[in-house]
Amino acid sequence: MAPMFMDNPSEVSSNPVIVAVEQARDALLAALGGLSFGLLGDEESLSMLLAPAGISPCCSATRVRLCTSAPPTDSSPPPSAER
Repeated sequence: MAPMFMDNPSEVSSNPVIVAVEQARDALLAALGGLSFGLLGDEESLSMLLAPAGISPCCSATRVRLCTSAPPTDSSPPPSAER
C-alpha cells in the first residue's frame, strides 16, 4: 500500500479512513492497470463507463468538504475581523 500524500513515503497512516482510501485507490489501480478495453463486450464497456461516474461525485464532495472545513492558517484574518 503506497501512501498518497504523505511527506515521508515510508510512513503509513494510522487513521482508518486514510488507510481505507489508500486501499481503495490501490484496488482500483490494480483492477484497471491491466485491463484491455478492446476485449470488453458492450455491457462490460458500459459498466466501465458508469463505474467511475458513480465514484466521481463522492470524490468531489469529499474534496469540497475538506476545502471548506480546513482551519484558518496563521495568515488568515479571524472570521470576525473587519477588512
